[in-house]
Amino acid sequence: MGDLSTSAGPIADTQDRSGILVGDSVRNSATAALAHLANTLNRSEPTRILPLTASLREDNPYRPRLARMLRSWSVNIRQRLQENRLPLLRYLTCEEEYVDAVRACRLSITGRFHGVCLNLVTGTPFISVTSNSWKIETLFQDVGLDSRRIVPQEKLSVDLVLGTDWSFSSTERANISTFLAETQRAAAAMFDALAA
Repeated sequence: MGDLSTSAGPIADTQDRSGILVGDSVRNSATAALAHLANTLNRSEPTRILPLTASLREDNPYRPRLARMLRSWSVNIRQRLQENRLPLLRYLTCEEEYVDAVRACRLSITGRFHGVCLNLVTGTPFISVTSNSWKIETLFQDVGLDSRRIVPQEKLSVDLVLGTDWSFSSTERANISTFLAETQRAAAAMFDALAA
């Protein structure tokens, strides 16, 4: 079955879409390239940089309370400094805010597997930069997506982004719908089996 992030099925598209959302990557070089691309894209179309994660680092609940507090304080300062340095960048506070932002944009560019998953769930046309593993490519095969959406970091350019129609083809839309329905069914069966 697909990733659990796709198991609730599609989220209804109820709003007008505009602008470009640029995410991040597990690779620092790709994240830096995406930020540079976002700044250039913003000259032609409103663009936002929104990392998929709500924080630079996940909190470790097994650390002593004081260590967690100091780490949280340190991460917050570093994030604010990054946001000051990159005016298009915002760290969101929760996953719901991220999903709402994805639903509102006309195009999403991501370097993360779960970024691709959330684009599928929200029906958002997207481009994915290659990552550090095979997961995104395998997800494309599982869903039946056009491989033109996976772009190597070095080939991602403003001309490619703005000069290409990234809308889903009718085949992709049908494949996404089938994939989400099957993932939803398989997840329900898995949880029923666990409960039994």
